[in-house]
Formats: sequence, C-alpha cells, structure tokens
Amino acid sequence: MMNKIQVGDLVCLYRRKRKGVGVVLKRSIDIFDPLGINLEEILSKECPTQRDRLDNIVHTLNSLNKIHGLNTAEDSKQLLDSIYLFNTGWSGKLKTNFVYICWLKKPSNYEVSVIRNDLGWFPSEWVKILKTDNKVLQK
Repeated sequence: MMNKIQVGDLVCLYRRKRKGVGVVLKRSIDIFDPLGINLEEILSKECPTQRDRLDNIVHTLNSLNKIHGLNTAEDSKQLLDSIYLFNTGWSGKLKTNFVYICWLKKPSNYEVSVIRNDLGWFPSEWVKILKTDNKVLQK
C-alpha cells in the first residue's frame, strides 16, 4: 500500500483489531539506499556485530548531519531499533520507510488490548491515513 503520509496526518494501524488514532510527528525515508548499504544483507546475518555495524552507520550519519529531520541521537537510536525490530521480527518485504506517531487512542497489539507507549516508530506501509470530514475541520 503506497500512500503519501506526511507530518501532521491523522493515522491508524488499519490491520489491528483496535486500529487506534494517532498523529504523525516525524517521518524517515530510507536512510540506507542513498549510501549504497544493503540493509537486507546486513539483517540476514545473525551476528551481533552486524547490529553494532548498523549502530555505527546511524551514529556516523547523525554526527555528520541530522538524519531526515531527526533532532537527536536518541531519535536516531529509536529509529534504528524500530528498523531492526520490524525487519527481523517479521519476514517479508524490507521495511525502510517509517513514521513516528503520537497515539491519541492507542491501537491493539496482537493479544494485548493496547500498546504500551504513547509514541513510537512504525513502518509507513502499516499505517493508513484517516479520512476527515471537512465540515468538522471548518468549524
């Protein structure tokens, strides 16, 4: 599903039992492709040093220039952790585009009725923009 999610969009995790409602605060496009780094190859190796390699790449990028609007090294670390989690925990298409969401109404997570955190990075392809009624917005 290819949608143009932007900062400020009202979104949900549309495949969950409880979809939730959140606002996109940040977004990150693929940070590895422009550098010629094959993320799939790095993640396919189950060596802890590969994770360290990813940490070093993101740390280097962050020290040279802020990664796609991320303000701090902590933002970069959280993004890296999410990239690692969502690409090693679920098989399938490589996920490199992420959005940082502030949940107004938390979505469910498998057998858990709601996720724990109010904020978090999620793959863009898992998120759907909620349609809003223009009449409500004009009032």
